[in-house]
Amino acid sequence: MVCAALACVAKLSARADDAAPAAPAAPAAPATTTAPAEPSGKPEGGHEATPPPAKDWSVTVGADWFSEYIFRGVDVLKGNNALFDPSVVAKYKNLTAYYYGYFGDGTRGFPHNKWYEENDYAVDYTQPLFNNKLSLTAGGYWYTYPDRVSGADTFEFYGKATYACYFNPYIAINWDIDTFHTGYGAVGVNHAYDLSKLFKLADGTFTITPSAQLGIDFGDNSRRTQANVNWNDVLIGFSASYNITSAFCVHAGYQASIALNSLRDIHQSNESIANVGASYAF
Repeated sequence: MVCAALACVAKLSARADDAAPAAPAAPAAPATTTAPAEPSGKPEGGHEATPPPAKDWSVTVGADWFSEYIFRGVDVLKGNNALFDPSVVAKYKNLTAYYYGYFGDGTRGFPHNKWYEENDYAVDYTQPLFNNKLSLTAGGYWYTYPDRVSGADTFEFYGKATYACYFNPYIAINWDIDTFHTGYGAVGVNHAYDLSKLFKLADGTFTITPSAQLGIDFGDNSRRTQANVNWNDVLIGFSASYNITSAFCVHAGYQASIALNSLRDIHQSNESIANVGASYAF
């Protein structure tokens, strides 16, 4: 499952990442899902319904509710404020374009900002190798804040390598080349279990996906780590998806973020996040 499977600062007013960045970068989507995982390390929702086969393209629209906005381990909105996350993922062959919105109560995290507003855009290309065992992805991610209060616009390049096997291990890195010039890396594993037969359903109808990820900070959260690498967080996740039709999917998940060195430097504690959502693929 693409999102709930568990799934890129100088001043607080500049972006929700310095005194408040850091959250889960989620693992690669299972083979049965179409929309790739959100590339920046953001919390992830559904985006997972599987469109009909034999097409070079697909468009998946989704909406998710998160109990908190945890970005690379940091509680962005402060005080357990919930997050609404609409999305659109368009795919043509190996090229994918994304839109993700992040909206919630911003009064605690950002003074004089009643409503947190963030619109993010990304595009990437994935090259499969060795009979699709290895996938290499490269792309760019643009963060925008329409109200000019929730954060400062910036741009990241990102790359990811995924190996298809039982644990689907991956390694990923995002690097800001615009406003902050910092980076965030991740290594992780995940595996989707199809439990459809257990409930006498068609194959692929009901899936659960546990996952685990180690976040690595290159100055993105703690400025102390800009000159050297430091551990950021451990993210453990669990998600479940149910395909009502071949195109329409509902899902739910839970993630626990365990703060490590970089997060402790900025006095960020452990966090837990629940989410529910739905997606429809054309």
